[in-house]
Amino acid sequence: MTGASATAPASHAPPSHAVSSHAVSSQAGSGDGRFVIHLPIVARDLRAAINVAVALARSLAFVPQLDIGETTVSGEDLQSVHHRVFCDRALPRSRRCGARHGHDGPCDSESGSG
Repeated sequence: MTGASATAPASHAPPSHAVSSHAVSSQAGSGDGRFVIHLPIVARDLRAAINVAVALARSLAFVPQLDIGETTVSGEDLQSVHHRVFCDRALPRSRRCGARHGHDGPCDSESGSG
């Protein structure tokens, strides 16, 4: 290995808020029925975060468990404040508006999230 360190990478301790595998397995049968997956992706600002969220949501639209209309972004240090990405207003025939949140004009179920 020329120019590379032969030492093993340092192990990282889980964050203090991490849930142990024991806690996860004991909660899995709690009868709750639903779990939300948090997949942190970092962006430089709110506009970039929304653009990445739109791209990811639309590229994963084929996943039936994904609720694209509920896509939100939040600041890394202010995760209790969520910014909606899509309008998601209910439309006739059980459709949802797929336009971006705060869009101009009428709602449209063909915009991508519905």
